[in-house]
Amino acid sequence: MKNIHYDRGFPKLAVFYAEIEPLENADAGMWVVVGDIPALYLDTVDHVNGAEALFGYWLVFQWMVELYNQGLPLDQCPLLFVRCSLEPLELNGDLAKLLGSHLPFIRRTTLELFGDEIRGELKAVDEISVKERIAAEAVV
Repeated sequence: MKNIHYDRGFPKLAVFYAEIEPLENADAGMWVVVGDIPALYLDTVDHVNGAEALFGYWLVFQWMVELYNQGLPLDQCPLLFVRCSLEPLELNGDLAKLLGSHLPFIRRTTLELFGDEIRGELKAVDEISVKERIAAEAVV
């Protein structure tokens, strides 16, 4: 890693921008979102600023919880790790419940504080649209 700096956040959640030595065609930077639920790394192509990284964090975990709740495979979900380790963390009922209780706060607070920095099509995604998209993809 070349450099990392705090971009923004709010109680229980923060986003950092990390400059890295990329391999081959990888991005030279990434967003790292950490908080009281598992950390997540996000690309800088789909998330052009820290506000979109925070919203993307909400979206990834909302998607994972919905997949879990609907009994669908989690094989396309990002890997989660136990805090301060490389030990894999499996999404189970307890973790899904914990995430589910935090996600509305994360989405609401991100939009309240940084909504003007999030692209409209991304900002329009909500819990219902995530459920509908997963249901539609499960039918195909």
